[in-house]
Amino acid sequence: MKRSSTQFLYLTLMIILSACQNSTGEANHQLNPNLSSISSGDRENIKIVLEYANEENVDELCEAGELKIITFGIVSNDYSEFEKKYDIKIKTEGCMAAPHLLSAVADNNLAVADFLTKRYGDAWKKDLGFVPMGIY
Repeated sequence: MKRSSTQFLYLTLMIILSACQNSTGEANHQLNPNLSSISSGDRENIKIVLEYANEENVDELCEAGELKIITFGIVSNDYSEFEKKYDIKIKTEGCMAAPHLLSAVADNNLAVADFLTKRYGDAWKKDLGFVPMGIY
């Protein structure tokens, strides 16, 4: 029984690792120097860019409708009313928080929290119903 558990873990790890590599075997993402965005490798001419908010770009992201609070875990709550009222998306990154993203997510959430507090006071915190990572 122990051998099949080990095999299962090995296969799961191999699947995860292969999903994180591009066709050249390199990591499929590169962080920019200030951790404000992550780009996938150019695989089949598809490029995905996730831009995180910071003090410099929070207003620009708001105008583009791309401002978001990022959370990790399994989220089963419906945040559509909050998203509509404040024009802020709630983005769930799943249960596995990659260590290199934690700082960028915390900075993002703090920039969004400061933006919301300046614009709406503390009312948004009650409407959201949880404390996002990076906000204490």
